[in-house]
Amino acid sequence: MGVGRSMIISDGGTAALLAAAAAADRGARSAAQHPPAVLWPFDIGGDTRVPSHGAVGRQAELFGLSEVAPAESPAIPAAPARGPEALSCMLLRAGYAAAAAGAETVVWPVSAGPELDLALTARAIDRALLTSRLVALDLGAAAPEFRTPYVDFTDAQVADLVLDMDLPVWLCWWWEGGTSAAAAERDRWMTALRTAGGGAGGGPRAGDRDSAGPAVGEPD
Repeated sequence: MGVGRSMIISDGGTAALLAAAAAADRGARSAAQHPPAVLWPFDIGGDTRVPSHGAVGRQAELFGLSEVAPAESPAIPAAPARGPEALSCMLLRAGYAAAAAGAETVVWPVSAGPELDLALTARAIDRALLTSRLVALDLGAAAPEFRTPYVDFTDAQVADLVLDMDLPVWLCWWWEGGTSAAAAERDRWMTALRTAGGGAGGGPRAGDRDSAGPAVGEPD
């Protein structure tokens, strides 16, 4: 594979924000070699993740990236909200969407979670590799390569990079969400960010994007 366009699978979350920032930085440093990346909005989890689509748009706008619509294929069902097949369906659809968008790589910003589990990490890598090969059976040379750059990064490592790059976590889907899923994700990442940054930072508080305040400030 060359260094053409990449497509980022984005749920509007923290690792997706990091992937978008990295893609934008790479494009700014070598625009001739790296065409602008595109974001592919997708989520799994039913109604609890509806706010993610707005977050994807906000992140795309911040980094000057565009969104692409999922490729429709009657042979691949829309990923169910739950179930062991959900991730496989999502990745297959992403592969075809990337090819339709002219992307050579698909970035799946899956991360390890609070603690590194080598078995789960290996499973994610295998899933991405096998999906890449399966899509290639249909598309041949036009099939994108799947990459998982943060697959072995714990929450603490992701948070450390977010702080190093001074990324606006208030653009993530969980920042102002009122659901139990959003609250759990907010607690997860605020804990990781405080641990990584010693409680420091700057930026708006939840519910007040126009005001100045701590970057990883306490959600209202």
